[in-house]
Amino acid sequence: MEQTLGVWLRETREAKGYTLEDVAAVTRIRPRFLVLMEDGDFAAFPGGELQARGFLRIVARHLSLSADEVLARYEAEVPGVESQETPGEQVEAAPPSSPDGPSSSKRPLSLFLSTNGRRRGALGTLLIWGAVAVVVIGVGASIAYVLNQGGGSQSRASAAEPTPGVTQLVAVPQGPLEPTATPTLAPDPQGGVTVALAATEHVWVRVTADDRIAFVGFLSPQEIKSWSGDEKILVETGNAAAVQVTVNDRPIGALGARGEVASRTWGPNGEIESAAVAAASAS
Repeated sequence: MEQTLGVWLRETREAKGYTLEDVAAVTRIRPRFLVLMEDGDFAAFPGGELQARGFLRIVARHLSLSADEVLARYEAEVPGVESQETPGEQVEAAPPSSPDGPSSSKRPLSLFLSTNGRRRGALGTLLIWGAVAVVVIGVGASIAYVLNQGGGSQSRASAAEPTPGVTQLVAVPQGPLEPTATPTLAPDPQGGVTVALAATEHVWVRVTADDRIAFVGFLSPQEIKSWSGDEKILVETGNAAAVQVTVNDRPIGALGARGEVASRTWGPNGEIESAAVAAASAS
C-alpha cells in the first residue's frame, strides 16, 4: 500500500536529518501545524483548505519535494477536496498567513467563475471594465497634474523629481486587474533597492530582502509597507491583483492577475528574472 502524504512528509524530513523545530525555524510554521500535516489531520487547520494548501506548498519547497505532487496527494486523500486545476487555466490557493494570523476559508474568485461559461464571460466583462477604469483614472490624474503644475517649465522639471524618502503609489480601482509590465528602472544613485507594497484588499504576502525573510503575514486594505536591500527583494503573494508595487520610487502596478500566486524579484536596476535569481542563489 502506498504511503500516505503525512508519512511521506515525515520520512522525507527525517531522511534529511531535520527536526520539527528545524523546519519550523525556516518555514515560520509552528510545530503543531507540522505535526497535523504529518498525521494527515488537515481538518484541524483553523484556516481550512487554503491554509492547508499554503502550508503544504511551503513545506514541500523546504524539503525539495514537488509541490504539485504534494497537493495532488492531498486532494486524493482528503474527502471533499477538489482539484483546483481546470483545462487551460490553473488556479492556486493563496499561501497561508503567519501561523496564528487571520485566514480565510473562501476559495479564489476565479475558481468559482471558471465553473461554467457564463461566469467566465462575466469575468471577462469585469476585466474589460477594470481596464477602462484604469485608463479613465490615469487620464484624470494627468489632467490634474498639468493643472496643478501651472505650466512653467521649471515647475514641471522640479515636479518630475521624486522627493527623497517618499514612496509614490498609484491609485487603482477595486476589481480584477491584468498583470502590469515592469518598466526599466534608472539605477538608484545611492545603490540598493527599495520596494513598497500597497494592499487594495486583505492579502497574504512574504518579503525576502537579500535572502533573509523580512516580513510574512497579511496586509490590510490601504496598508502600505516598504523594505530595502542591497542586492534584491523578493515579493510573494497568493493574490497578485491585490498588491500594488513601487520600486525605487517608480510605480510598477499590480503584481499580476486576481487569484494568481506571484513571485517576483527586483534589484537596483529593475526586475530580476526567476531563472537568474535561482542561478545567483545556486552560485
